[in-house]
Amino acid sequence: MARLPSPEPAARNPMRTYQREFCEWTVTRGLSPNTARLRQWTLDLFIAWCDERGLGHPGEITRPILQRYQRHLYLMRTAKGKPLALCLPIKGKPLPGPVQTASTLVTSGT
Repeated sequence: MARLPSPEPAARNPMRTYQREFCEWTVTRGLSPNTARLRQWTLDLFIAWCDERGLGHPGEITRPILQRYQRHLYLMRTAKGKPLALCLPIKGKPLPGPVQTASTLVTSGT
């Protein structure tokens, strides 16, 4: 069974540029900083998965690729061996990691 990895996608993956732009757009549209952090974290996981498979451009992401990623998430387990579950942020609980955009730095817990 797959374990939940530390999301550290390669800095050279071209999809990181799209990720930064999307997270910046999230903040500039007035959405919550928590939303931006959650989006960045989930995209980190996806980009890390793509890196392992040599996928580095959005044009390479097809429906079958997304279905494989969906299966990967289905088989993933937490550190305690439990399946992943949809968890919504609880007020006062920080989301993982900071979100860096060109115009702002949003840190968890603030």
